[in-house]
Amino acid sequence: MYASTTPTLFPQRGEPVLYTVRAELVHTSPPLWRRVELASDLYLDDVHDVLQTVFGWDDGHLHKFGRGGKRFYDRNTAHFLSPYDVDEGQRGLAEQQVRLDEVLEHEGDRLLYLYDFGDDWELSLTLRGIAPLTADTPRARCVDGRRPSPVDDSGGPFQYEFWEAVNDPGHPEHAEAVAEYRAEFGEDDDPSYRAPKPFDRDKVNEGLRRLFPEPGPAGEERRSSGENAGARLPGPVADLLIDAAYAGPEAERLLSALVDRAGLDTSAEVDEDTARRMVAPYAWLLDRAGTEGLPLTQAGYLKPADVEAAADVLGLRGDWIGKLNREDQTAPVRVFRETAQRMKLLRRYRGRLMRTPAGRKTGGDPVALWTHLAERMPADEGRAAYSHGGLLSLLALAGGDGDVLATTGRALTALGWRDHSATDRALSPGAVFGLCGDSHSVLTFLGALTGRGMDARPTPEGRLFARAALRNWPREG
Repeated sequence: MYASTTPTLFPQRGEPVLYTVRAELVHTSPPLWRRVELASDLYLDDVHDVLQTVFGWDDGHLHKFGRGGKRFYDRNTAHFLSPYDVDEGQRGLAEQQVRLDEVLEHEGDRLLYLYDFGDDWELSLTLRGIAPLTADTPRARCVDGRRPSPVDDSGGPFQYEFWEAVNDPGHPEHAEAVAEYRAEFGEDDDPSYRAPKPFDRDKVNEGLRRLFPEPGPAGEERRSSGENAGARLPGPVADLLIDAAYAGPEAERLLSALVDRAGLDTSAEVDEDTARRMVAPYAWLLDRAGTEGLPLTQAGYLKPADVEAAADVLGLRGDWIGKLNREDQTAPVRVFRETAQRMKLLRRYRGRLMRTPAGRKTGGDPVALWTHLAERMPADEGRAAYSHGGLLSLLALAGGDGDVLATTGRALTALGWRDHSATDRALSPGAVFGLCGDSHSVLTFLGALTGRGMDARPTPEGRLFARAALRNWPREG
């Protein structure tokens, strides 16, 4: 376990300056590093976005900053709260409240960052230089780097060398790595999906410009939210555009057009009547749970009477086969219950489905519940493919694309996702639905889509909800 003490901070600088920071991936030899120039008035959540962009990660896992020790897990290292920690009610100092110049003051000062608590990508950020920050200076810029970037879910730094060797014919250990790979995964499996990404400084900086389109000091107005938040794209949307730039011109054109049509610079406020109408199914579920909760079977399913009632609320009569009284045989009800849990409205406790604090708080407030649901989208699992699918479906919906799933499929294919069971290797409609099915179901429950499955089409209320989800994207949790 890491320490839970609150980190000490330096005073903020009176005038922001430009920091040169070396970000080095621990446990790599020769060292894998990037040198970046950063405005000292960036906040740590901004720095998180920068690191995800610079190293080409998908932001699909938890992260945390720390300082004070030599390594992230040292007992002398104190850690900042990530957005996930804040949502979980932990006490401490949140990264959104801490500026970079409060943790790095003198050359040689270090900040620690860990991404993905399974792979344990640990970065050591060392302040190497301090210079003036002018009105024309980019707020974040990558100036140099060495070695390709590791990809998500590739096993951590100790597996990085293996994936580099197996994918690089010029590597001195290529033949040995290929033999090991074939022995474990078979002759037909393709190792390129975990190949490290070549370092391309120009593409990295293109992504950073999307994160921070305005140069110079931020000014207090840029820390606001809502209508005055400025032109900065939500982190995952900016990351998608970076992935598209790596994938090629066709993907970049397609994704840029999707983002442009989504209208993320326009209002996403909802009126109470629209919110009440859209959240009615989830409001019903919270009301039915009440203060005592809903009893569950030993397998964790809803009881038959509750399944039948939920099927009626979701309008499944005549559209779904069977008696609609067993959750394991009524997939929409199962997804309905699971997404309510995943979106932290309900939780399982001692054999019952109980309202969470968020469920109790939002149950009687349709606008608050609508906002909570938007902030928890996409509803699919957090793995890269699933979050890509959910995000792209929200972009397609926000842009008013008539066939949301078809647009999502084209974008996923352009980004490199393939259906390995298909002869043309392109994603089939079923595969696309598999990558964003839970998000698609939630959007249908809310009336954001009309129709079912592959025939669903967007509604005006759905475009608003998707835009709100994209504008208020949660970083974690």
